[in-house]
Amino acid sequence: MRNLQTEYSGVRWLLTGAIGLNLVAQRFGLGGAFVDLDTFILEPFDVIAARSYLRDQATQHAINQPLS
Repeated sequence: MRNLQTEYSGVRWLLTGAIGLNLVAQRFGLGGAFVDLDTFILEPFDVIAARSYLRDQATQHAINQPLS
């Protein structure tokens, strides 16, 4: 991970997961893999934001594309 960050310094990395990635890293002996990353929690959308997101044309286009 650190090598990729160094090679692509202009890229912002966003790693996501339903469970804590730090816990997964610890389980597989990769405890130091995320040392220099910031951790933050994304809260769920409220009802108004969720409806707005789902009505957005770009979102609808992405949702309706078949998976390849």
